[in-house]
Amino acid sequence: MPALVSATSLPHIVGDEPCLIAHMTGTAMAVCPNRQQAIAALLKAEPDLQLIIADDGLQHYALQRDIEWIVVDAARGFGNKQLLPTGFLREPMSRLEGANVIYHEKPSTDSTQTSRGGNKIQSTDRLTMHLQAGEFQRLWNPILSAAQLNSVKPTNNSRVHAVSGIGYPQRFF
Repeated sequence: MPALVSATSLPHIVGDEPCLIAHMTGTAMAVCPNRQQAIAALLKAEPDLQLIIADDGLQHYALQRDIEWIVVDAARGFGNKQLLPTGFLREPMSRLEGANVIYHEKPSTDSTQTSRGGNKIQSTDRLTMHLQAGEFQRLWNPILSAAQLNSVKPTNNSRVHAVSGIGYPQRFF
């Protein structure tokens, strides 16, 4: 580590999620527990990069950043607002100050929400996103033709095993 990730990288070396993202998007990517080293490796390989997104970068205080995005599950919100292990937050609520909050999935039907400072935020000012299945991907052999990928799609009444590594897997299932 650090390791550059490409469409031919192997999940057991760089991780399944980086392999999937690199294969589907072709974007330049590097992985490393030390985010500074990953960014240095990425910039060495791709010196013309203009934007770097660090997944789970909020906890890496040494990273210089221009924008902070915090993605929040709209259905769960901030739970009991406590940090791990008594809650599910990795950072205290105070980390929201100055950050852009993106609500994952459909926001509540209430047209406004109270922010930490007591100000009302109009729902039209909130960014939202949702999960949607796209296509099957064989992570152990990412260089398959479209015809080969189509041949692995299940038919009606076939058995499918699903594995989720997201923080709230009920959303996926």
